[in-house]
Amino acid sequence: MPLPLIPLRSELRGSWNLLANLDPEINTRKAKWSEFCSHFKNALLGRDIMATPKIITDGADLENISQAYTDAIHKACTNIIPSVGVRKSKAVPPWWTQNLKVLKEEVLRKKRRIRNAAPITRQHVMDEYLQVQKSIP
Repeated sequence: MPLPLIPLRSELRGSWNLLANLDPEINTRKAKWSEFCSHFKNALLGRDIMATPKIITDGADLENISQAYTDAIHKACTNIIPSVGVRKSKAVPPWWTQNLKVLKEEVLRKKRRIRNAAPITRQHVMDEYLQVQKSIP
């Protein structure tokens, strides 16, 4: 039984939140949805998808139409929705020095060695950790 293709209606505008997980590179919060809708409709009309409802007779037709819709959405997203800016690294507190960074790395390394140590060598590794811990002012 063939499935009819239902053209996109303007009532679906509220459901564009589905695009939030479409691509992590786009910023859906700053999107201009009215421009997106018009660009999306133009992309569909350009590919002659919405001109006349079509009857889907086999899987290949369904695949072609779904690919055309996906391409139209992607094209509208890349042209209208702004991309996410470059993320800044975490702010480093002014009191955090290179010496503190080295000490933290050393303590974490010793903790990992304790966690991964064989039962025979665990006491020796724990003694090393305690020695380093006492040397920290």
